[in-house]
Amino acid sequence: MTLFFFLLLMASTSSSVAGQVCFKRAMSDVMPEKPRDRAFWIGAGLIGATAGFFFWLAILPHFPLSYIYPIEAIDRIMLAVAASVFLQERLTPRLLLGIGVITGGTVLVSVT
Repeated sequence: MTLFFFLLLMASTSSSVAGQVCFKRAMSDVMPEKPRDRAFWIGAGLIGATAGFFFWLAILPHFPLSYIYPIEAIDRIMLAVAASVFLQERLTPRLLLGIGVITGGTVLVSVT
């Protein structure tokens, strides 16, 4: 995998994670009740998720799915860190263990 395609894969994952964080922010109970604010975060989430989707489509023709999909397991880690940083969610040891198990299982399945 070249640096370009690796960066494209990271852009896909980052965009998808950003979209999920924006959706959560829009639907949060602590979100201000201004409809414009909620609409902004939903729109930002749609843009992030859409960008991630199109980055993913750009990568698909160049690699076998069984090769690139496991690499995307990093999104679980990125999402947990982003939720911690941007949404002040707690990263508990149990959550980190679960992320590790899921990521490890994905790697295990991709290697065989």
